[in-house]
Amino acid sequence: MDAGKVEEMSGAEKKKEEGKGKGTNQLIEQLKKSILKWWMETRENKEVNAWLKSAKKYEKSKNYRKALEAYFNFIEAKLKIIASRPGYTLQSYYALIPYYIKIAELYQSIKHFTPEEKARDYRKSAEYYCKVADMYLEQKDYDNSNKYLELASITYEDVGAYDKAAECHLKIADNYMKLNNYLLVVSSYQKAAGYYEKAGKYKEAYDLYIKSAEMNSDLGDDIAASSCYRKAGELLRSLGEHEKAVELYFKSSEVDSRIGRYHDVAKAYIGIAKDYEETNKLDEAAHYYILAGDSSMYYDEITAISSYYNAAKCYQKLSNYKDAIYYYNKSANLSLKAKRPIDTAKSYWKLAECYRALDDLEKSAEFYYKYGKCTEEINDSEGLAVKGYRKAAELYKRIADDEFENKNLDRAIKYYKLAAESFDKLDDFITSGDLYFRAGSLEEEKGYGTTLDTITNAIQEYKKAKRLDRAAECYIAINDYESAAETYSEYADFFLSKNNLFRAAHYHKLAGDSYKKINRKEQMRNLYNKSIQEYLKYIELIERKEIIETEEANVGNALFGIAEAYRELDKLIDAEKYFEKALTYYKEKNDHANIALSEAFLAKVSGKLIIKQGNYKKGSKLLQRAVEYFRKSIEIGNLDKKYIKFLEKNIKECEDILSEIGRKPEVSLTLDRYAYTFTNRLLPINITIANRGEQRICKINFLPQFPENFSIINSPSGLNELETGKTVKTSIEIKVDKPGEYKLIPMELLYEDEKGEKYVKSSNPITIEVIEEPHLGSIKLDNIQDIISTYKKYAITNLNNNNYMQAGDGFKGIGDCYKKLSPQDKKNEIEMKNSYARAIQLYLKFINSIPEDKELSADRLDLLGEVYRRIAQCHENLNDLKNSERYLEDSNNYFKMASDKVIRIEDKTRIEQKIKINDAMASKIRAKLLINENNYEDATKLLEKSVSILKDSMERGGWDKEYGEFLNDNLKEAENLLKKLKNQHVE
Repeated sequence: MDAGKVEEMSGAEKKKEEGKGKGTNQLIEQLKKSILKWWMETRENKEVNAWLKSAKKYEKSKNYRKALEAYFNFIEAKLKIIASRPGYTLQSYYALIPYYIKIAELYQSIKHFTPEEKARDYRKSAEYYCKVADMYLEQKDYDNSNKYLELASITYEDVGAYDKAAECHLKIADNYMKLNNYLLVVSSYQKAAGYYEKAGKYKEAYDLYIKSAEMNSDLGDDIAASSCYRKAGELLRSLGEHEKAVELYFKSSEVDSRIGRYHDVAKAYIGIAKDYEETNKLDEAAHYYILAGDSSMYYDEITAISSYYNAAKCYQKLSNYKDAIYYYNKSANLSLKAKRPIDTAKSYWKLAECYRALDDLEKSAEFYYKYGKCTEEINDSEGLAVKGYRKAAELYKRIADDEFENKNLDRAIKYYKLAAESFDKLDDFITSGDLYFRAGSLEEEKGYGTTLDTITNAIQEYKKAKRLDRAAECYIAINDYESAAETYSEYADFFLSKNNLFRAAHYHKLAGDSYKKINRKEQMRNLYNKSIQEYLKYIELIERKEIIETEEANVGNALFGIAEAYRELDKLIDAEKYFEKALTYYKEKNDHANIALSEAFLAKVSGKLIIKQGNYKKGSKLLQRAVEYFRKSIEIGNLDKKYIKFLEKNIKECEDILSEIGRKPEVSLTLDRYAYTFTNRLLPINITIANRGEQRICKINFLPQFPENFSIINSPSGLNELETGKTVKTSIEIKVDKPGEYKLIPMELLYEDEKGEKYVKSSNPITIEVIEEPHLGSIKLDNIQDIISTYKKYAITNLNNNNYMQAGDGFKGIGDCYKKLSPQDKKNEIEMKNSYARAIQLYLKFINSIPEDKELSADRLDLLGEVYRRIAQCHENLNDLKNSERYLEDSNNYFKMASDKVIRIEDKTRIEQKIKINDAMASKIRAKLLINENNYEDATKLLEKSVSILKDSMERGGWDKEYGEFLNDNLKEAENLLKKLKNQHVE
């Protein structure tokens, strides 16, 4: 190969090599660019993923602010990728929707500490929901668009952005319009209108309600159209455009009437009525309220109640009280039926106002009371109830006072009681007690049989007020001196616990006065002595200057109290000493009223002492001086009626002593002044014979003088003699077979003086009230309180007369009544137990009053057997079976002694039958005890024995009604127990 060719060839190869090098460089550059792009995209992708991962991490740890920031960075990075990379489409943008939703949700998840902070974040949340809705709308996905517009609306509503919420619903309406779904368009307009109304944009709301009404009409939805017209009317009314509002209400009512939607008609009528009321067209307003009530009465009680109430209110404003009362009553009756006490109470209050305006105070008070009673049933309404009861109390008392002034005592009694009930509801127990006492006093004056119950109510009120002194005064008013004494003692002990010696002494003395009334000498002496010691201790504390005197509690009054206690104890020398000390104190204080009182009692006590010494002339002068000062005390002292009566009694006592001086013999024959009994029940009438003269009397005989329907069971025995100054107590026992009130002088006393001169002394007049005894078989729940009152009167009257067995029968009767009531009320069970316990106490007192050394007749032994049986019956009713068993044994012992003494065979047979009946009762009681021990076999045998005896006794007959019922009750109880045991055995 030549050199030229070689050179040519090398040049070509050189060019080829140069071209080859240039292509490689370009390839490298392109590779570099691709690597850079890949690296950039990878970095962007990592950044996007990092932000998303970070957002989710913060969200999981509930750091929502940081999560939001990360989500924003993620979306910003993602949008940058979508915009910069050709492979991404619009769908890539829409793929971000879930993250916009997440942002909206996170703004609500943040814990907010102020309302402003919450409002700001919720608005942002709503904006993102709106953004999501717009993104769905761009895709023509109307359902999801509407869904997130709805969420945006709710979010705006949560923070009170009602106008923004309304705008969301308008957008929803536009979406439904595009879908030609006009029903949902109207629904969205109505929602938007509601939000505009809340936002106070009434013009926008009104326009939308009208637009909705018209569209609903076109769509044939009359109900919705009527509702929208009515709402538009309400908006106009709130804007003061009443005439236009009424037009819309009428339009609404016409539509509702046409389609029979009467409850909606009522709403339209209410709207019309309100417009008329606000423009003071009250007659028209009332008319449409009534129409609304009539339209809704059978469909919507609540609307009817308020409509009639508002109609009545309009009439009341017009002073048309007659129609106002009619519609308030209608509203009240409906609300009562619907069990809406607050609405009932409102009507009652208004009724009270209307009657007050008509000057019908009785009706006004009645409805104020009803208002109080009604509001008591409402929780947390104590203030409302008090308001009603206070008004009622004031009016009832005013009525009662007016009736009393006008001498209409029956009506005064009625309204004093109603006033008392009202004051009780106000917890003003003292005023309530005063009014009950006043009513009871008037009943006593009129001779009504309700006095006891009314005074008992007063006692209860005073006890609630812890004014036991007034309670005790009430007991005295009904002659229950024992309870009065106990109550005064309790009050005294209360003051003693407070170291108030003066008051303790005062009330212990009053307790002693009460015991003196019923001749309880031991208790009387103890209390008078206690009072004296407390007064003396009080004076000692004053003298040691440990306490100071007051106007009421002072040394003079304490000395006077001591003197009075000694006077009542008949320790006249000590009484004279302390009256002198009291007089000295009052003279030092220049206390004229108490000087006169002290002079009077001092003269009386001194006069009685002198007379006892036989110096009648000097004694007479002192007693005349006492009368003079008693009268002077009444004239100058500011004394209450009760104390004036007490002083008048002292005047009479002095005058009686003056008239008795020089007269002899002088004998008093005193019988129980008032007795209350049942037909054919044994009634003891206590007799006291006192020789007040200066010589012995002898050959004393009793001459009973009773009407034909009175049977004398036991007459008092005559006395050989009665020394001067001596007193003998005896009694006559009778039965009366006809009811009635008997006023008679039933006894004369025949006696002779030491010279053989004969005298006749008539007893005091007495009243015996006889009624048919209520029997247990006739007790019904509707008359049981009257029967309890009857037994209570029987018990208390006989207790006052010291007839303990009869008083026990009364309390047993009360117990039997409450036994019938006890399953219904725990209080009745307590009353039952207390009554039986009191009966037992009095029966035992009767038994203990019979002298142990006295030989008893068969009749008296038979009676004791009966009393022990009744005690056993009370114990059985108290479920005290052991004691019941014990007293039945005592009863049989006395029946056996009576049987041994009787002569007639029929009497012996009757008593032996009673013993068998007691055995039947004892078997039943023993069976009960065995049942308690689960010894059913022996219990069954005993019950079978009890049933057999009781059936035999009933078949024999010859028992009175009371005893027959007693047998029947025990037979039924034994049969029921036996049946129950046999049923258990079968099971």
